[in-house]
Amino acid sequence: MKLKKFALLLPFIFICLGFLSIVIGAFLFNLILGFVVLGIMLILVAIILGYDSPQQERGE
Repeated sequence: MKLKKFALLLPFIFICLGFLSIVIGAFLFNLILGFVVLGIMLILVAIILGYDSPQQERGE
C-alpha cells in the first residue's frame, strides 16, 4: 500500500529534484540570479500543487 503511494509521488519528487538542481546551478553562477530563480521555482511548485486535474472526481 505504501509503495503505491510512493509511486504516485515519484514524478513530483523528480520534478522537485530537477528544480533544485536548476536553483543550485543558478546560485553557483550568481547570488542574485539564484534568488530570482529560487522564487520562480517556488511559484512553479505552488502552481503544480494547486492544479486541480480533471481526472479527479469531485464530491458534488
